[in-house]
Amino acid sequence: MTLDIPIHPLLVHFPIALLVTGFFVDLAGRALKIDWLGKAALLMLIAGALFTIVATRTGSAEEDRILQTPAIHETLEEHEDGGKMTMWVFLGLAAARSVLTWRKKFGPAAGWVFLILWAAGLALLVETAHHGGQLVYLHGAGASAAPPSPE
Repeated sequence: MTLDIPIHPLLVHFPIALLVTGFFVDLAGRALKIDWLGKAALLMLIAGALFTIVATRTGSAEEDRILQTPAIHETLEEHEDGGKMTMWVFLGLAAARSVLTWRKKFGPAAGWVFLILWAAGLALLVETAHHGGQLVYLHGAGASAAPPSPE
């Protein structure tokens, strides 16, 4: 069964929300020294990283739906490359932090280092989202050519 609606724009907001919120939860946990906030942030990091896989896969699947002009092609490539890089960065962060936490080697210093790396990953996420926004709002990628119904 295939859906006739583009699913990528619906799903892409999950990793964005989870990863941005998780960062601030982790920052608050670190600054206030509240352990359970760090655990909650780890869960958000893992869930957000897993959703980057879904976002990347659905984006790749919908690439053929877009009428590609030379201007769209360049922005689409930047968006696609950024999405893959974002996925790998957050999967790596989630895996490394999970292993360090499981082995009880995730101390305060590692926590601050991870926050810096997480912030760098968020900068990449924002850049990727910006290119996605350009595709939609500047180039009209994925917009329906059908006129609105007269209802």
